Amino acid sequence: MAQHVALASPAELNFLVSHQTGQANRMQPEATGAQPPSAALEGFVLLHLLGIELFAQLLHQLGGFDAGAAGGIGFAVVVQLNQLDVDFWSQEFRLLSPDADWGNYIAGLYYSRMDADRQFDRYAPGLGVTAGLDAHSLSDNVVSSLSAFGQMTWNFGERSRVTLGGRYQYEEIEFDLTDIDFYGGGPDTNASYDDDDSVAMGSLAYQYDVS
Repeated sequence: MAQHVALASPAELNFLVSHQTGQANRMQPEATGAQPPSAALEGFVLLHLLGIELFAQLLHQLGGFDAGAAGGIGFAVVVQLNQLDVDFWSQEFRLLSPDADWGNYIAGLYYSRMDADRQFDRYAPGLGVTAGLDAHSLSDNVVSSLSAFGQMTWNFGERSRVTLGGRYQYEEIEFDLTDIDFYGGGPDTNASYDDDDSVAMGSLAYQYDVS
C-alpha cells in the first residue's frame, strides 16, 4: 500500500498475501469430512495483490501585470488556485502452478480504478469579471481497467522451452467538466465524455540454454 501526499514525507507500504491452497485444505478439521488434497492441488500458489495510492496537490500562485491593457489603472494582482486529488487502487489475483517436468503456467485477473478530481480558480481583484480573467472550473476523470492474463511454458528436454502468453484488457474512461460563467450571468458550461476500448495481446518465446 502506498500513500503519497504533496508537501509531506511519503510513506510506502507494500502488501502481498501468498496463500498455499494445499496447506489450507490440510488445515481443515477432520470432522468436516474434508478429504486430503489431491496431487493436482499440491504446490499451487494463489497471490492476492492489493495496491492503493492517494495523491493530493494544492498549488497557489500569485502574480501581477499592467492593468492598463485590460482597461484598468495601475498594477493588477492575479490569484490562481489549482487543487488536484487523485485516488488509485488495484486488485489482482494470480494463480501459479507448481513446476512439473512438462513445465508450468500462470493465470490471473487484474482490476484498477483511478479517480482524479480537479478544481481551478483564478481571480483578478479590482478588475471585475468583465476583464475576462476570473475563472472557476471543476473536473472529474475516472479510468477503469479490467484484464485477464495467462502464460504457459512447455519444457522440451532440459535445455529448451517454449512460452506462450496472452492478455485481454478492457478500459473505460469517463470525464465531466463544469465551467462557472462569470461574464454576464450566462449559464454554466457542462461537458461530459465517456469512451471504452479493448485490446488482446499475445506473445510467443523460445529459450535454449547453451550450457
